[in-house]
Amino acid sequence: MPKSAKEKNETAVQGTNDSSIVSKCAISMQGYFHDDYLRHFVARQTRRAPLINRGYYVRAKAIDGALRHFLKSFQGQANQIVSLGAGFDSAFFRLESARLLSETCFYEIDFAEVANRKAAIIQSNDILCALLKEPVFHHKNPVVQKDGGVIISSSSYRLLGINLNDLSSLHRFLLHSGCDLNKPTLLLSECVLTYMEVQRSDALIEFCASTFSNVAFICYEQIYPSDSFGRVMMNHFKKLGSPLQAIRMYSTPSDHQERYLRLGWTSAKVIDMNEFYLCLDEDERDRIKKLEPFDEFEEWHLKCNHYILVTACKGSCITAFQDDIHRSNSGSFRMYQQKPRLDQLLEAQLPDSITEANFSGFGHSSERISSTTVLVHGGFGDKGGRHQRLSELVAMNVHTGNSFTVEPEEGSDVIGPRMFHTITALNHNKSSLLIFGGRTSPTKPCHRTLLLTLSKEVSDVTWRYRSKVILGETTCPETRWRHTATAIRHNSIQGILIFGGKNLDTVFSDCFLLCNETLEWQKVVASGSIPEPRHSHSANLWQESAVIACGFGADERPLNSVCLLNCETWVWSRLETIPTLTPRYSHSGHILGDHLLLVGGIHLHGEVISSVTRINLKTACWKEYDILVAEPERLLMLHNHTSFVQGEELLIIGGGGNCFSFGTHLNQSPRRIPLKWER
Repeated sequence: MPKSAKEKNETAVQGTNDSSIVSKCAISMQGYFHDDYLRHFVARQTRRAPLINRGYYVRAKAIDGALRHFLKSFQGQANQIVSLGAGFDSAFFRLESARLLSETCFYEIDFAEVANRKAAIIQSNDILCALLKEPVFHHKNPVVQKDGGVIISSSSYRLLGINLNDLSSLHRFLLHSGCDLNKPTLLLSECVLTYMEVQRSDALIEFCASTFSNVAFICYEQIYPSDSFGRVMMNHFKKLGSPLQAIRMYSTPSDHQERYLRLGWTSAKVIDMNEFYLCLDEDERDRIKKLEPFDEFEEWHLKCNHYILVTACKGSCITAFQDDIHRSNSGSFRMYQQKPRLDQLLEAQLPDSITEANFSGFGHSSERISSTTVLVHGGFGDKGGRHQRLSELVAMNVHTGNSFTVEPEEGSDVIGPRMFHTITALNHNKSSLLIFGGRTSPTKPCHRTLLLTLSKEVSDVTWRYRSKVILGETTCPETRWRHTATAIRHNSIQGILIFGGKNLDTVFSDCFLLCNETLEWQKVVASGSIPEPRHSHSANLWQESAVIACGFGADERPLNSVCLLNCETWVWSRLETIPTLTPRYSHSGHILGDHLLLVGGIHLHGEVISSVTRINLKTACWKEYDILVAEPERLLMLHNHTSFVQGEELLIIGGGGNCFSFGTHLNQSPRRIPLKWER
């Protein structure tokens, strides 16, 4: 008999357990999180990408921190943990082996099908059985197989097969299995409530508040469904057949706080995963950085920005969780507020003449070589329907969006693929360009610095390039990526100023000047208020100064400083913005008169908003403008992009990235934003 829509949804939700446990096992295998018992619940251990590992690490660390805090708070007192939708989680075995559950009874609840599968795995494994203390297994009982109930019972562990939508059965079997409703209790929901219908999950939260006297509810789930990343995330779970249910009604951290308070809880606190990670000890964060090469900061922070940990409390648990993992490094709890309505810029429609040959990628580099043409090279993007590193040099008409590939001259070396490099014009007619830095992967930097010479035939579509390797002397910059390259004048020297960037081991704060005429490097020895090391910042020339704005620091925190390097005296100074600028990185920057425009970027908290920040470099005051997308179905992710100001219009080329495990989003190019500053 075919499954109903409800049954199909429940099957898909159960499937999230299978994929999740493999990812959890991967972080243990890679050394992110110590758990010797996860491997017993997977058929085969599988490596995951560093981005996936970091995402699951912060999830595991947050949940484990809450469990350990609860156990420490009630040490010496009988207590209980109830894991709702536990799946194949191994927390009981991990904590029991660490001898942390001497006063604890641990309950796990899930669909009967999942609980029966888990019971079979446990019964067939001597290591797991040894930790259960004379368990009794009921999973082979035909009645239990069909209707659920108590699947495993032992003195300290109970596995129940119950549909969480059935609150009467939940209440009955908890009591039947010995659950004491007055003991200090921790309830855990790890990406579980989010799959339930809103009225069902609300009812479960309210039931727990009214049933238990001294209780903490720990809930980990998603927020912000409507921004660009959130829409990719929502579509991913919909395609899996397990759509996120409550996120539309409870879309922000403050919504979740209000939800628990309204449904009977005395206190409720929320922390997003970006803030949680920065609350970890510096030694722990340094350990994570060293585990494997990583350079997907934007996607990592977007993912962490869209997941929260809620702690709601009643009774004696209020005091227990008064000072806990939610406390930030500043010593105060973060207050979540709606962002005030901003003035707006309205994106223009794409040209009707645009073709499929336009650029779609991120992490590329670009340079405008005429009023109508932008050269774009490298990055990661779409080629023939496949996502891959890009190696082509593309000439794009910024008015029509149409583009063509610039081929190498016969006998010339090809540029090859690069990401997070720079391409900068060396001469006035922009026929010579410098390609510096970049990487193909975090362990494979691009060592060759290239001089690119363009030759144009009569036809606009028959351009060619010739590349030449610049052999650096001892003063040349160390190989790096995510740096900036800015055309400047130092006394009588026209040159390219390289600032900042990173490689696998180092984040830089040094400066180098390449003389356009001699192609020789000079290390800049500067004085004054020297900026902290950074990468993924912006650099623009204003009057005689290079303006370095924001970026990402060596401690993996976004920066908000605006620093000016006088290119005549090599003296640094700082612009103290009014009010303090929002930290960001992976943005682009432009000078428009006496204003610095910061376009997009990644910040760590709040809904992702595509915006332009306009800073008056004389008064230090600034204002932010939302970008309203002309066609809402065409997402705009403003990071890892490049952009240009042409007249009164902002042109955005590429951008986007890998959205954790949810897929890849690439902006279509160009995107045109008229710069009309009034509301």
